[in-house]
Amino acid sequence: MSKAGSGRGRSGARNSTLHDLRTRLAASEARLRNIIERSPDAFVVVDQQGTVQFANHAAEELFAGHPSGLLGQPFGFPLTAGETTEVDIVSPQGTERISEMRVMDIDWAGQQAHVALLRDITERSHALHALQESEKRLTLAMEAAGLGFWDIDLRTDFVTCNDRLLALLGYRPGDIAPRLEAWENLTHPDDLLPTRLAFERHLRGETSGFRAECRLLAKPGRWRWVLAQGEVVERDLGGEPLRVIGVVEDIDERKAVEDRIRQVLQHDPLTELPNRSLLYELAERELASARRSRKACAFLFVDLDRFKPINDTYGHDVGDAVLREVARRLSGCVRAEDTVGRLGGDEFLAVVSHIGGVEDAATATRHILDRLGQPYHTDGLALTVLPSIGISLFPQDGDSVEDLIKNADTAMYHAKDSGRNNFQFFKAAFNERVSQSLKIESRLRNGLEQHEFVLFYQPVFDTATRTVVGAEALLRWPCTDWQPEQFIPVAETAGFMQTLGEWVLQEVCRQQREWRDRGLRMVPVSMNVSPAQFRKTGFARSVADALKREGIGAEDLWVEMTESTIMRNAEDAVTVLRELKDMHVKVALDDFGTGYSSLSYLARMPIDILKLDQSFVTDIGHKPADLAIAEGIIALGRSLGLEVVAEGIESDDDLAFVQAHHCRHGQGFHFCRPMPADEFEQWRRQRAA
Repeated sequence: MSKAGSGRGRSGARNSTLHDLRTRLAASEARLRNIIERSPDAFVVVDQQGTVQFANHAAEELFAGHPSGLLGQPFGFPLTAGETTEVDIVSPQGTERISEMRVMDIDWAGQQAHVALLRDITERSHALHALQESEKRLTLAMEAAGLGFWDIDLRTDFVTCNDRLLALLGYRPGDIAPRLEAWENLTHPDDLLPTRLAFERHLRGETSGFRAECRLLAKPGRWRWVLAQGEVVERDLGGEPLRVIGVVEDIDERKAVEDRIRQVLQHDPLTELPNRSLLYELAERELASARRSRKACAFLFVDLDRFKPINDTYGHDVGDAVLREVARRLSGCVRAEDTVGRLGGDEFLAVVSHIGGVEDAATATRHILDRLGQPYHTDGLALTVLPSIGISLFPQDGDSVEDLIKNADTAMYHAKDSGRNNFQFFKAAFNERVSQSLKIESRLRNGLEQHEFVLFYQPVFDTATRTVVGAEALLRWPCTDWQPEQFIPVAETAGFMQTLGEWVLQEVCRQQREWRDRGLRMVPVSMNVSPAQFRKTGFARSVADALKREGIGAEDLWVEMTESTIMRNAEDAVTVLRELKDMHVKVALDDFGTGYSSLSYLARMPIDILKLDQSFVTDIGHKPADLAIAEGIIALGRSLGLEVVAEGIESDDDLAFVQAHHCRHGQGFHFCRPMPADEFEQWRRQRAA
């Protein structure tokens, strides 16, 4: 198999396992139930099929005696998120109650559902219908319903209100001037324009009534939510409105309940940052502001490197504590007007608005890298979690939230490929790379099913005698233009590498048996093992089974794996390597010197062969630093009693170097290029002739 980086799967290191996610969803649902149960309003949770899944006590009272019941029964009313409607609920005895129903979307038990908030407005409705009868009866109805009453003379803007309305806001008679302007001055600035627009639409006859939810300034200086409703009751001969009367209802408690529900639904329960849905909504606002101001806006996609080992080693309580601290630090790195949220797992997004351009974005990101890179002290531990950050900029990298987040995500993966603990800006070439990866992934399954992959063989030589002492099997996909360094990382990311690896193992053993049966002198053939294949339970057993099936000896097979594959979980790796050693299968450590090996582990690992990476050998005479490294690795291998194979010998100078340092084995284009199996057999027979 060709040697290529292992890549990083999209699944990557993620904090929330399925069990952890379900636990948190259950906690959020429990919080919702607690809020809902204590609410004086009726709450009914209805699934996508219209079946009632939950109802609080207030709902049971409102629907008491209803023949259809509640739980497990069709709700019976159409539900559209964001709409407020009036519904009639009639008991079997013929008693009619009128309810105002507000509908919100909700995630309930891991499924999308609706929650209907119903408030009994029978008295209020009767009061409004009494507007056309008599003011005396109207006043009595207002008092009975506990509603505030108002009356506006549009010719003079003179406002009359009852004591109930004043008491609702904590005022006494005479505290508020009887003018429309005075009441507008008590309206929250964010609510004033929507309230005016609703009022004017009714005056123009576009709606049957006026209705607005707004905040009014109450004593002692706090905003109180109210619902104002009214109707034109007098017009002149030309149809112009002269007088409007209406009612005001206190909805402060209901809005508080809705806010608490919204807080649960739109915020991550662990970090209390905006979750994905709210984050997209806030990012849309940031983008709209950037368009209006013609200012740049930066999307920073933050992913924590090597976070999963913290969860695996110390448990989710420690991992959660680290995530909470990451959220706190990240929020502290940006301005109050910027947006920070958690996308999920160990991924966060920061939207930094109104910046000058690239330099401002880079400065902000460097600050984040520095803060997040500081040790995390929790449970007596000092842990280090380093971030990789991808940056996309509005307007040059996209005009929508979806495109900007996608491009920042792409840039983040480039940051990981560039060594991690750094940041990278988005480039269009990244998208081309992603597009190519998707094309390769879509072809891989078909390629496996149609047996499109083949093995090429590159000989390993004795550097002194130039005799063939072995060969390396290299994976190729000849019916495409993709090279191994292109399709192997994609195969690993997409989960195909284990299947490919099993095929390579079987094919190498089959080919060795075929060459033996045709009388070709046997030399060991090495095969590269992917991380997915090596981590598979029973890997050593699968090697033994393949050898037995084809009837070839363990000495005819070498197993190669990179140092990064072994060091990913060194303790488990030692166990597997010893199993192979007991079978007398030689193990080669590939690409040595390019990863992060621990010499203490290297000394205790049952390894037979050390392969000096070609980057240290090719053109060795012109690279003094690589010359010193190569000399050290060859000496290290000899001192540990390991065979050393020098890769990448491409010139007489390269060969002279390995010979001078008594490196017995080598391979490279200077000797021979990789060949298909039939050409390799023919080439060997010609050399033997």
